[in-house]
Amino acid sequence: MMVLEYILNLMLSGEGIVFLLFFWICLETVILLLKNKDFLLGKFGKEERRTEKEVTEYSSKAINLATITFAVISLTIVAIGKCPIESTFDISHTLFVFVLGLAFFIISYKISVFSATRRVYWYLQEKFLNFGILALVFGLFLFFKNNLPQYSGLMFLTIIFIVIIHIKEFREEYNYFSKMKVRYKPV
Repeated sequence: MMVLEYILNLMLSGEGIVFLLFFWICLETVILLLKNKDFLLGKFGKEERRTEKEVTEYSSKAINLATITFAVISLTIVAIGKCPIESTFDISHTLFVFVLGLAFFIISYKISVFSATRRVYWYLQEKFLNFGILALVFGLFLFFKNNLPQYSGLMFLTIIFIVIIHIKEFREEYNYFSKMKVRYKPV
């Protein structure tokens, strides 16, 4: 029972959530690479040029969410300065997860330079955007769990809802990758 409690406490810490999100993004990417490496690593064909619009949209979303996340991080740092010393540990865990979300958003924004050239960059741009959102939601849950526990139930339900959507989206990507062949002539 002690081991299970230790694992649960670790997974509900900032470090545990960061590890979970890193492991999860790597796992999804490796699964799709193993499923259809040639398709994922291939170039877009002429018929697929519509992706340039999506790349721009993802890039715009990523920079907007990075700005919001930076504001949240700033407010969290201000809160650390006004909290009793025993509360700063809990807030620092939250801050760690928010910084990961910010890093994911910035990577999603910067990778857009290459996203219209190969599927793997476009895929990674989307993944980093999605996992940035997951990091924000997990960070908010951690904040509410440690500082305003009466609201943590609502954030937990939000996490469940977003994770279900994410899993469904990955399942659809997996099915799509399973069917696709590299049938376009590279540009």
